[in-house]
Amino acid sequence: MNSFNYDKIINEIDVFCAEISRLKSDGLFVIEFPMQFSSKNEIFEFVKAEFPLDPLIKGGKSWDALADSIGGGLEKFRANGVVVVMKYDTNNRCQSTSSMIEFIDILFQIRNEQIPDDMKIYLYLPNGFVE
Repeated sequence: MNSFNYDKIINEIDVFCAEISRLKSDGLFVIEFPMQFSSKNEIFEFVKAEFPLDPLIKGGKSWDALADSIGGGLEKFRANGVVVVMKYDTNNRCQSTSSMIEFIDILFQIRNEQIPDDMKIYLYLPNGFVE
């Protein structure tokens, strides 16, 4: 996680909940996802269910297709702003670290290259965990 430049890291659950509520009430498009996927397949299924996608993705094999689809879907919300919130859970069962890193890298690429001024990435990291 140290290699990623998060826009905000929040350590207190109350502050985290208040921040998410504020962002939503301000009209930003907020996507929350738990950092607890145990496989690449779980990541793809979550993305298909929770992210706006354009074009839709059919399989669960290509990271490039996933990146294109997420980027295209998030473009539609850039006028109001987009915040992707990664929630590190103390009960984290993430067993597919390389897949999780690949997915996070895709999100940062979209933020940095495609919609740099309108997308933020936050991390909820409970107190006691090192970032």
